[in-house]
Amino acid sequence: MLDEKFLKKIPIFKGLDYDKLGKVRAIIKEKTFEAGELIIQDGTIGDRMYILLDGEVEVSKPLVLKVASSPTDAHDKSLTRLSSKDFAFFGEVSLFHPEGKRSANVIAVKKSRLGEMERETFLHLAESDKEIGYTILRNVVEVLSTRLDKANQDILKLATALSLVLER
Repeated sequence: MLDEKFLKKIPIFKGLDYDKLGKVRAIIKEKTFEAGELIIQDGTIGDRMYILLDGEVEVSKPLVLKVASSPTDAHDKSLTRLSSKDFAFFGEVSLFHPEGKRSANVIAVKKSRLGEMERETFLHLAESDKEIGYTILRNVVEVLSTRLDKANQDILKLATALSLVLER
């Protein structure tokens, strides 16, 4: 069951007291995804984020342009697997960027229970309680900055490897 004690462990809710977490919990809907079910599709426009409450998901990125209608194929590169033990969340950019496209596929590896927060509901809460809005925004920016730093390092490694291969 989703409660304030669990939410307190999710990085984007860091710094919120139990009263504020109760308000956040009130706008989160629980959803279940079966093993193999697509949760987020790369390139689509999103309007909600997810918190992994129970189960395991895989985040993957297509390595080639899609030519088929299937959400994933053999050309997808698995980026990471997340479990509920990680206090994981994903899709948070969609809370702040209405036209933003999803940057990866997320698929349930096994039956998973997720908390879903819709943009409009979140924005209404953030507007009515500015401390919640500011705290979550600050935490999302911190998480995204960390992810951007890692992505930059990964790009540098790939560019260096490509450069070395091309020099041969």
